[in-house]
Amino acid sequence: MSRLLLAAAHVKYEDVRLKKEGVEELKKTGQLAFNQVPLLDFDGLLVVQSNAINRFLARQFGSCECVCAALTTIHLQAFTARRHGMRRKSTKSWRYRLFSSRCF
Repeated sequence: MSRLLLAAAHVKYEDVRLKKEGVEELKKTGQLAFNQVPLLDFDGLLVVQSNAINRFLARQFGSCECVCAALTTIHLQAFTARRHGMRRKSTKSWRYRLFSSRCF
């Protein structure tokens, strides 16, 4: 979701995928609150937890009301899709349509 938000806002970012060793290293340095990933490093501000990251990005880069409504819709649809065994691929197209250019 955070990558989708950043892409919709036309923000350049570095997407770092960690292996187990990388996560362990971050835990040792104390950079992971609650010892969990994902982690967003925004100019030195470290944010963990997917929903916290998404809300932060929505407020930082978008019209909060529009983006938060889209985030809630996507979150609920993903939850429903998982409950009913829908494949991720079948829900991909509507996620992109929710982010209209007027949100950013």
